[in-house]
Amino acid sequence: MRFIRQSNGQIKALTTFTLYDGRTIAAGTLGGIIASPRNLSHSGTAWVFPNGKIEGNGYVSGNALIASGGEVLGQAKVYGNATIGNNGTVTGDARVLGNAPVIGNAARKSTVFGEACVYGDSQITNGGQISGKAQVQGEAIVDGGTVNVEAKVSGNIKKPFAGSSV
Repeated sequence: MRFIRQSNGQIKALTTFTLYDGRTIAAGTLGGIIASPRNLSHSGTAWVFPNGKIEGNGYVSGNALIASGGEVLGQAKVYGNATIGNNGTVTGDARVLGNAPVIGNAARKSTVFGEACVYGDSQITNGGQISGKAQVQGEAIVDGGTVNVEAKVSGNIKKPFAGSSV
């Protein structure tokens, strides 16, 4: 086992390990909050940093990171080298995998929800909203925009304007 869930829900590293981005988590380091030990895989180097949380049946595995301000809620799954943080949320039955970050900012939450899927090297930033059965893949960047319903955004595309929808 790499970590334990303490009675307050906070995780604590039992061993020292290196994250995929090169940072080291030392034994004894306190992390974020998980609802259940089943929320965070013991294989790989997945980690929840302080002020990050996994609730409900959310699941994080592989080398995924939930940074400060990141949330995985409902039935959402985050895996691969994905990073959720700084006002980023994955909820519902949504999936985030590959190298994809979902990162908001102080003023705007970036959210992936519904049955949406974000993967590859895609980026959801600055209030980007991905919902319904939408798919964002490849090197697509959704920077403050909205992708919804059954839309598919892929390739080397940047959607940089708030208030617009695909």
